[in-house]
Amino acid sequence: MAKRFRVRELEELYPDLEQRIVHVVNQYNGEGQKIAAEIFGLSQPTVCNYLKANGYKRVVRYEKERAS
Repeated sequence: MAKRFRVRELEELYPDLEQRIVHVVNQYNGEGQKIAAEIFGLSQPTVCNYLKANGYKRVVRYEKERAS
């Protein structure tokens, strides 16, 4: 279970917390929120809510594979 007010503590430690979380989430695609939660000591829903509160939304992108 995540510690109460953990996001505030992290924002004081890391002024660029938003960019750090977004980087981790994007780096690990489907598991990104889970991994970010583990790294920063947050719950996965907290990471999701933090991103939404800061104007981010999840975008799924489909691309056609090119034949080689």
